[in-house]
Amino acid sequence: MKRPALSILAAVLLSTMPGTAAAETFNFDATLLGKTTRMSGDLLLPEGASGKVPVMILVHGSGGKHQYREYRYAKALNKIGVGALVTDHFSPRGIKSTVEDQSKINWVIMMSDAYAALNALAKHPKVNGERIGIAGFSLGGIVALYSSMNRFKVLVSRSPRQFALHIPVYPGCNIVPGKPTQTGAPVAILLGGADDYTGVSGCMKVYSAIRAGTAAVSVKIYPGAGHGWDGVSAWKSPKAQVFRKCILKEAADGSFVDTKSGLKAYEKTMRPAADLTKVAMGCMKIGATGGLHAPTKAQSLRDFLGIVRANLMVK
Repeated sequence: MKRPALSILAAVLLSTMPGTAAAETFNFDATLLGKTTRMSGDLLLPEGASGKVPVMILVHGSGGKHQYREYRYAKALNKIGVGALVTDHFSPRGIKSTVEDQSKINWVIMMSDAYAALNALAKHPKVNGERIGIAGFSLGGIVALYSSMNRFKVLVSRSPRQFALHIPVYPGCNIVPGKPTQTGAPVAILLGGADDYTGVSGCMKVYSAIRAGTAAVSVKIYPGAGHGWDGVSAWKSPKAQVFRKCILKEAADGSFVDTKSGLKAYEKTMRPAADLTKVAMGCMKIGATGGLHAPTKAQSLRDFLGIVRANLMVK
């Protein structure tokens, strides 16, 4: 999907938004399996804020970051006194999009980036390190969802620090953990009832698995909303790789197995298993639609801010 021309204008106006200070480039290092990548993001803090402020880390989806999505949420957060760090997981790795090839980067790598950002951001003199949450959209929603589970956190971070809030927005939910133990932070999942890209059913399975172990999880489904309801127009992506019907359940040994074929897709460590490609080819579909659903775009932002106010802001 191409970025709308109006995003160029939005970029110019970004630094002069009411209640929003000019974006600060925030650099940090992310290390996974001995490889370190220099990362960066745009840190936007509320203008004129006194003391340390809570911050939401915003993780983009397969199409990369956009002014009409991540920066729109950042602006809204700033208006209520919350900072936002818009991370970029693609540019440092020479990636523009993963819509047509999801193998370019996986959510575990992006989750490693997110935890690295959390640990670095907590040291910022203007940030309340105990009140840093994470929200993500689509692919980024996977990061926001699974980073709430100790089962996956330990794979990418040895730090005891954890996110204070998780808001996955139309995430992919292909991996259903057996008995997940949560970090304890609240999780609020926002889904589109008409989403033909990441879907709803997988997320409800994950929700049920989480709900069995903690009460700090909620889900809201917006009727009639498709994938990317907070965009600027409707879109069709005829070559998009779609994995909503690829449901992997955790086996007794900690690996993840395809529920239809019985083949192992991932090892306990989330390293790809020998049959991962075969699993993917057997359940992957091609082509997705989505885009603007105006009622949900407005309502979901209100809900998003309400969740942040209730769980992240100092009371």
